[in-house]
Amino acid sequence: IVTRLQALSNVIAVSATENKLFVLDTTNFNLLNTLTLYTDSADAIVGINGLTKDNSGNIYASIKIASYGNHMLGKINMNTGFITLVDTLIPEKFSNFAYANNT
Repeated sequence: IVTRLQALSNVIAVSATENKLFVLDTTNFNLLNTLTLYTDSADAIVGINGLTKDNSGNIYASIKIASYGNHMLGKINMNTGFITLVDTLIPEKFSNFAYANNT
């Protein structure tokens, strides 16, 4: 899953099957950085679907955690990889989401 977050030369991508976030250079698609994502939960992140950026520049994702029944909305710290779990996403069957640009 690849989401272009702003008109820059970088793209952020996540894996639907692991706890990784990738930063790619769009001029040559070289991998610039890999960030391992984690939460304060003892359970493992088993996948990430959908990324979005709010109007303040915060990055959010749909996070799948091993023992949770639903995907969780999580706010990603791009410096550390720590994900603050915000709430359960119901329904959980979607691939992407976006914030309205009216705030």
